[in-house]
Amino acid sequence: MDYEEDNSDNTNTLFLIEPIFGRIGGHIGNHEVYKCPSDRSWAEIGGETHPRVRSYSMNGFVGARRHSGGAYWRLFLKTTDFRHPAPVNTWVFIDEHEDTIDDGRFSVDHDDPWWVDLAASRHGGSGTLSFADGHAEIKRWVDPRTRKPVERKKVFGFPSPNNPDLLWLKERTTSIVGEL
Repeated sequence: MDYEEDNSDNTNTLFLIEPIFGRIGGHIGNHEVYKCPSDRSWAEIGGETHPRVRSYSMNGFVGARRHSGGAYWRLFLKTTDFRHPAPVNTWVFIDEHEDTIDDGRFSVDHDDPWWVDLAASRHGGSGTLSFADGHAEIKRWVDPRTRKPVERKKVFGFPSPNNPDLLWLKERTTSIVGEL
């Protein structure tokens, strides 16, 4: 997804529910579960504005056989892999900022103080996450760099050293292989 004019990826609901495009799409059956009702982002198609179809992304270490981090970061491929962090402390889905959402994967760089993708803050400076044990949380972001206003331009990450929100998210994303 992006803000480019006439990019049908912004509005194509088939990418969300057809099993040929994603592993969980065929089990969901309703594209609306992928969009936060408070997300007002839009795309222009054929000279008309249309709502973008997705707000939520999945933890890049969950369900993926490869990721952008080194080989020492834990991947969660099945439910028994959720040990450290425990399922209650491992987020699976996150409400992603309108300017960084592109694919269905939310990337977290554990090696650098860098937001690759940014969490949404459209709920009064808070973001929404769901966890591997099934609960959901509204997390109040405390650092102003996390509560970035929507600019309607694609952002490919930005540095955020000593950001307590980024550190909080990293602790709940994955762990080093071998940690118990």
